[in-house]
Amino acid sequence: HKWFFNNIWYSDPVILGKYPEKAVERFEQYMPKILDGDMKLISQPLDFYGLNIYHGAPLSFEVDVDTQGVPKLHQRAPGHPQTQMGWTIDPEALYWGPKFIQDRYKLPIYITENGIASMDWIHADGKVPDDTRIDYLLRHLQCLRKAKCEGVDIRGYFQWSIMDNYEWELGYSKRFGLVYVDYETMERRPKKSYHWYKNIIKTNGESLSRKSENLR
Repeated sequence: HKWFFNNIWYSDPVILGKYPEKAVERFEQYMPKILDGDMKLISQPLDFYGLNIYHGAPLSFEVDVDTQGVPKLHQRAPGHPQTQMGWTIDPEALYWGPKFIQDRYKLPIYITENGIASMDWIHADGKVPDDTRIDYLLRHLQCLRKAKCEGVDIRGYFQWSIMDNYEWELGYSKRFGLVYVDYETMERRPKKSYHWYKNIIKTNGESLSRKSENLR
């Protein structure tokens, strides 16, 4: 049922002009009264669909006696990698997410946020080597490129974020940036991922397939 809340519960009214039937069946008693003309006003033409994707969750849809066709959420194995936010690392989310959204809405897609909170600090040599972030971005971008190569209309990708900044819920405790920020002096120092990502932009993603460049 996460699908209802994270995606189509909000998007169906705007794009399709109606709430998803299964969601209405389950939650109609909690919904406000919908007046004549509301849905027509809500569902105006859109140029694209923007997706924030940081992680995913494995589901299966096998119909059997136990599940009766209800999607089954599978737990990740103990020790599955996580970010500093406690989110599992699931690169395939950037493959399946855009595929599902385009199949349902037939709109061009922008990945408006994707990135990792990592354990970054300035090392003794003055550099910030964040290889974990490079690996995270590499795997996710490869999955996104796979979706694009299979026909998903991906128009753009925005890495979150350029600089370490104020996380809306957790303040300055999490670092998502390609550039390290000293919050006391405001000094900015490009991390290793900054230079790696610069090359990704320069080659328009072509260097994703050149293994010798992946972790430079």
